[in-house]
Amino acid sequence: PPGGKHITIRSETGDPDCVTIDAEGASRIILSNDAPFTVEGITFTGASYEAVAIDGQPAHFVNCVFEDNGGGGEGGAIHADTGGTVVASDCVFRNCSGVRGGAIGIIQAYGSFTDCVFTQCAAADSGGAVWATDLWPRGPINLTNCTFTRNSCSSGGSAVRVYGITADIANCIFAFSTE
Repeated sequence: PPGGKHITIRSETGDPDCVTIDAEGASRIILSNDAPFTVEGITFTGASYEAVAIDGQPAHFVNCVFEDNGGGGEGGAIHADTGGTVVASDCVFRNCSGVRGGAIGIIQAYGSFTDCVFTQCAAADSGGAVWATDLWPRGPINLTNCTFTRNSCSSGGSAVRVYGITADIANCIFAFSTE
């Protein structure tokens, strides 16, 4: 049921190198629109659309790796929509792709990323690593102590593209990204 019990998925050691969930080309690994959840110490790979889709629920990611995910949507690693919340800390987003937002796509939702690394992510349109738009009523996207390297897109924001919202970006490093 909507608003269901909070779910936690955690690797035994907390090390994402120890537990990998491989979608093997399936479109998604997690689709959540019923219950809030937390994921700790897991590697997500091989999703052909987006590894995780969040719709209207809060999701927390701690010490996770998202690698080789995406292709056709907003956010190859994580897509948050319609009042959803994504909070990530100490995560790595590597070689993810999307039409908008190579790693992260946020539409009318909230996002906060702390101590995360975004590298070699690509968007066919804009937001090489992160793309966010219309965050009402949640407020700005927050990026704190994140590193963005070698991300790319074709039309705007080789690392981060926000549209119609505010981005609070603090103590982040941007290097070698191209448009």
